[in-house]
Amino acid sequence: MEEGFTLVEVLLTIALLSLVFLAVSNFFLNSYSALFYSRRVSVANNLTQLKIEELGLREYKSINSKLISKVDGELDYSYKIIVREIKKGVKEVKVRVYWKGDLKAQLLTFYGKGSNW
Repeated sequence: MEEGFTLVEVLLTIALLSLVFLAVSNFFLNSYSALFYSRRVSVANNLTQLKIEELGLREYKSINSKLISKVDGELDYSYKIIVREIKKGVKEVKVRVYWKGDLKAQLLTFYGKGSNW
């Protein structure tokens, strides 16, 4: 009887190892994709908070809606400010941040006349 592996055993081993490698590589690709998405959402949340804080430094009467604008220093991010006076002296302000046109973050706050941070 000869020592060694048959061609069928070698092919089965290669096929099995290929399946294992495919599963592991798929896991890493999904992890990288989730990490990249998480980074985009985190940046969008930070940009949303920054815009809200910038609005808080303005006078009440100068807080107005703004169409979609590019975010300085961030190539693929843009923001939109939606202001609605809900009653005299109180404004509802929504800041939306988009990444390549997709909404990634939204923050809602209220400003009143004479209120400061």
